[in-house]
Amino acid sequence: MVVDWCNQLEVLSHPAIGCFVSHCGLNSTMEAIISGVPVIRVPNMLDQPTNVVFIDEEWEVGIKAESNSDGVLTGTELARCIELVMGEDAKAMAIREKAKALKEIAQAAASVGGSAERNLRDFVKAIPCQNQ
Repeated sequence: MVVDWCNQLEVLSHPAIGCFVSHCGLNSTMEAIISGVPVIRVPNMLDQPTNVVFIDEEWEVGIKAESNSDGVLTGTELARCIELVMGEDAKAMAIREKAKALKEIAQAAASVGGSAERNLRDFVKAIPCQNQ
């Protein structure tokens, strides 16, 4: 199915989704994390290579897809990556388990009274207000 636009977070949250092929922009990275979906990463520019550091090195919830010499991700390479993430070996299972664990941490942080709310409130309190 090809559509003009869809709600990416809603799609990623569907239980049938096993992994996400992403350029690793910040919004896509965060949506994958809060959905608990492993990432097949294909970064290109700007913040994408930086976000990959978190996906691969810090959180270990993704794998790198190699583009060919023309900068194109081939079907063969994509299939290889999907097999790696969705397979039954120890590495694939570890990636999926880490993605699920990170989802729980992110949801707790975003919940009422969670660390994201507390940090935002602390930040707002620290800013001098001219109306006081």
